[in-house]
Amino acid sequence: MDMLKKDHGHHLDKKILFRLRIYSVISVILFCVIIFEILTGKLIFPLALAGLALGLVVGVIAARTYIHTWDDDIGKVVSRLDVAGGIIFAAYMVFAVFRGRIIGHFIQGNYVAGTSISVALGIMVGRVFGTGRKIISILKGQNLF
Repeated sequence: MDMLKKDHGHHLDKKILFRLRIYSVISVILFCVIIFEILTGKLIFPLALAGLALGLVVGVIAARTYIHTWDDDIGKVVSRLDVAGGIIFAAYMVFAVFRGRIIGHFIQGNYVAGTSISVALGIMVGRVFGTGRKIISILKGQNLF
């Protein structure tokens, strides 16, 4: 995202930039929480990695909730939510709400919270990565990247 912001941020709609900033800030906070959980023994490293990997997959899929296109009138990448994106968003929300219970079926009780936070971090990072890939693809199509 940093490369997009420095060189191509002016080609992105303000809503997209705002969304990417929020995801990035949340990611940093969640990363700090996970490090704390690992250092205090409330989470073991392999579970943190597994949660992060699962979250990355969910995050990349969740990044598809928005359709990103080039708007010739304003010369920027814009996004909109479509029907399929709405369905993905609804499924993502159900997963987010019940994440602890879902993870609790597979993980020992004292590690559920930390693993759940690890999944949330993966989701945020995956959304930034997925959105960034789409934006780069659009900018390359416009010969701007």
